[in-house]
Amino acid sequence: MKLQELSAKPKLTKILIDDEATIKTYGESIEFYIYDRYSMDLYMKLSSIEDLNDSSVMQSIAYDIMLDEEGNKIMTEGHQLPLDLQIKAVEKTLINLGNSMTQTSPK
Repeated sequence: MKLQELSAKPKLTKILIDDEATIKTYGESIEFYIYDRYSMDLYMKLSSIEDLNDSSVMQSIAYDIMLDEEGNKIMTEGHQLPLDLQIKAVEKTLINLGNSMTQTSPK
């Protein structure tokens, strides 16, 4: 297989926050999007976080890649998510980034 066969433009992937507490609080699941692949630079930034308890760094990275269905940033100047959704959205984003690292692994 040639390397270029694995190269593709990033595609938006829907992420759902659909746990029982979220649905009870907001009446439905919450959706946002991230791309299915990112640059090595982003993964290096994540791997270089020295203090895993430094939530501001992880939140900043996650907020940069949380998108709407058209690929636009959701979190812009002056906007803030409710605390319960901040935590869940950052967690879902980081989990999905970790999963995308193995997107070309054999199934």
